[in-house]
Amino acid sequence: MRIKRKIPGFFLILLTLLALSTLLVTSLWLAENSQRQGLPSIYSADDLGYVAAFKVLKRTVRRVYSGEGPLLRQFQAEPGVIITARESWTKKEKEEAARWMERGGVLILLSPFPEERGEDRPERSATVDTAWKGFSDLPGISIKASPGLVIQPADHAIYASIYGSEIAVRRVGEGRRIVFGSRDWLTNAALQENPSLSAVFIKLVALYSGGNRIVWDESFNIPVVQRRFRFSWAWLYAGIQLVLVGILYVFSNGRRLGPPIDIVTDSPLTLRDYLLSLADFYRRARGGRLILESLFGDLRLRLLRRTGLNPTVDDSRLVEAYHRMGGENPKRLSELLTNARRCLNGLSLDEKELFRLGKTIDGFRKELEQYVTR
Repeated sequence: MRIKRKIPGFFLILLTLLALSTLLVTSLWLAENSQRQGLPSIYSADDLGYVAAFKVLKRTVRRVYSGEGPLLRQFQAEPGVIITARESWTKKEKEEAARWMERGGVLILLSPFPEERGEDRPERSATVDTAWKGFSDLPGISIKASPGLVIQPADHAIYASIYGSEIAVRRVGEGRRIVFGSRDWLTNAALQENPSLSAVFIKLVALYSGGNRIVWDESFNIPVVQRRFRFSWAWLYAGIQLVLVGILYVFSNGRRLGPPIDIVTDSPLTLRDYLLSLADFYRRARGGRLILESLFGDLRLRLLRRTGLNPTVDDSRLVEAYHRMGGENPKRLSELLTNARRCLNGLSLDEKELFRLGKTIDGFRKELEQYVTR
């Protein structure tokens, strides 16, 4: 029974889907990062970006991550350190931030709350308050013209200039809130002009993190990226890839991948099949001479039983005894025994001659069969 089945192309389809999915995700990621250029993002290498500060922080402090989930969800996590450059805050976000800091969280604001932004200040220098334990070795910093910081009674200045506080810290429950005067101080352009700012930033994070998880908030950049990304070329590229995946899937399911394969099922063999296979086996093993030897030995045995002679008697005496007992064609029997002896002793015969000789021997065997059974 022959059944044709289709070779499954599961693995080929799976590998192709994985390759196309990887290309899709990579293209989307690259396109999204390209949309973040020009934003205050850790993925932006422009002047307003924070990629330099993020890389320095990641090389210096362990467990630094990008927080792209909603800010409220980040405040529901275990207390750690959250760094954010967002400028606009909702009332609920401020309340959740306060609860999170009371549980021991440290919030670093690169941009102060709107109510804490002061008037514009000219270019100035700021020094650290050496009364703070662990801050005495921090260098002074030069600050470009930017808005000042209006501190609250609960705030304590870490860095101050002749115009007032520039970096302040506030104790909130078991946590802390550190606020910078402007988010422009740690941008790529600012760190390139004033590398000491990065040392100050790293020291503040290291002192207050306590080995906890540090998250750099990117959630306020996501809506902007999504709005810009909605009409970008990446969606067209993604759509083309999805269409190609669909075409490949339909094509592979609608067409056999390769020639059909026969499924061999068991079927009963006839006597003819058995004989043909046995003959082919003997032919391949060159066993014709073995068959002839078996037939010849059986013929002599039958003759000896009929004549009653000793098994060591030669063929000529065996033929004479066979003739005296009234056997037919003694001459033919003598020739047959002689030819069989010659063949067994090394005479080369082709397959047809062997078959003819074996058939003649079998004829004499059948003639003597009635005497063998006595």
